[in-house]
Amino acid sequence: ILVALGLGLIGTVDNLLRPIFARFGSLKMPTFLLFVAIFGGLAAFGTWGALLGPLIVRLWIEAVEIRSAERS
Repeated sequence: ILVALGLGLIGTVDNLLRPIFARFGSLKMPTFLLFVAIFGGLAAFGTWGALLGPLIVRLWIEAVEIRSAERS
């Protein structure tokens, strides 16, 4: 029952929500860097680190890009 419910419900929700969220934009971050940010965030901040790690890394990348645009 759990397998059928999981495949049916989770698969349906995934197929409906993924295109909606994909439309909002992309992360523009290499996959390896994303995994390092997630696991580093988990090690540094606990459970919230799974979200905070990639967020901090992405903000740092944006800051570097803004800084390099200002110099040129």
